[in-house]
Amino acid sequence: CDWNLIYSSQRDGYSLQTCLGLSKNRSGPSLLAIKDNFGYIFGAFVSETIEKRDGYYGTGETFVATFFPRYKAYFWADRSNQEFIVCENGDYLAFGGGGNFALHLDKYFKNGMSESSKTFNNAPLSKNPNFKCIEVELWGFAAPY
Repeated sequence: CDWNLIYSSQRDGYSLQTCLGLSKNRSGPSLLAIKDNFGYIFGAFVSETIEKRDGYYGTGETFVATFFPRYKAYFWADRSNQEFIVCENGDYLAFGGGGNFALHLDKYFKNGMSESSKTFNNAPLSKNPNFKCIEVELWGFAAPY
């Protein structure tokens, strides 16, 4: 598929609200990519449109991955755990669960956290569990998907 840039912190500013606003007019999966202050690049394949909802949503197609300095994808590991995506009240955006988030971003897209989650049985995606976001992008996929 062709990709289109839905949101870019460099272009649109650092804001979850802006990202949500730009993504609400499209449906379908997307790829969230983050470059952190350690030079690591990682993110999540998002199975559904990112939006504010009560509780978790998404499907088992959602996964988290590291892209640099090494590529490694972490897929749905614990089939009893359906904690894929959460964005309650627009205060944060997070992926995975079961005690810890695989990936958590604050509403300003400035600070993040990555720990091992039961959902994906992942290693932390960054060099350190707490990181600063240097760039955040959300990419959509053009039909056919």
